[in-house]
Amino acid sequence: MKGVYPPKHVLIVEDNPVNQKVLSRHLKGAGHTFFVASNGKEAIDKVETGEIFDVILMDIQMPVMNGLESTQLIRARETKLGLPTVPIVGLSGNATKEDMQRAREAGMMDFIPKPYQKEDLFRRMNTYAKLSPQKPS
Repeated sequence: MKGVYPPKHVLIVEDNPVNQKVLSRHLKGAGHTFFVASNGKEAIDKVETGEIFDVILMDIQMPVMNGLESTQLIRARETKLGLPTVPIVGLSGNATKEDMQRAREAGMMDFIPKPYQKEDLFRRMNTYAKLSPQKPS
């Protein structure tokens, strides 16, 4: 799978250690770099460091702070500071139309139900990362 799409720098926001490992292995195997946050609060803390991500993969249901709330806070920060919108793709085992609608209302660009197909995940990451801000030179 390495080389099919250009490498991305990804923020994984996932509370389940098994899901973290699986997603990390898929991304690493495809040549992507990543940082793992275990909940939405950790994701907010990482984003506030100023590190630029091409895409954020955000679980919806997590302890401490869920994916919808953290997405809303990331979007509010971008607006307040005049920052570019980083693509956020929701990941969840719940894939009802209502769940997908709530994710979009929170500011997610897309929603992928679990279990996902890694080829579909990479394709969507590539599509949305093209909308991501460029890294400073």
